[in-house]
Amino acid sequence: MTSKNSSQNRLRILGAAVAAIFVVSAVLLAVNFWEKGYGRYPDTSDESKIAVNYNGFDYAFKDGLETVLVLGLDSFENDIDDDAYTNSNQADFLVLLVIDNECESYSAIHINRDTMTEVNQLGLAGEKTGSQ
Repeated sequence: MTSKNSSQNRLRILGAAVAAIFVVSAVLLAVNFWEKGYGRYPDTSDESKIAVNYNGFDYAFKDGLETVLVLGLDSFENDIDDDAYTNSNQADFLVLLVIDNECESYSAIHINRDTMTEVNQLGLAGEKTGSQ
């Protein structure tokens, strides 16, 4: 009877080990998909290169560009809530830096502080949860 119990215990341990390996592999695969952002961004194949049609002209994305938005935010010590994801700070300085890696050049575009736009609010996984 002990040999039957020991073989059952070995099968249980083997089954638990296989299940643990499966769970760990599934978690690692999910983290990999999440980090790489599969499905988060639109397709940028040749057919979808046209980004904007303005006054009858089609404008396409240019490869090799990086953009950085630099903001100087108003801050009032009494109004700061470090635990909040959103706040009521206003930008008093805005500059958009456009870096062209192919031409090894950059441009700085000043944006008026009175400019207003709708901003998407993203959740922890990068999905749109609303706008402000």
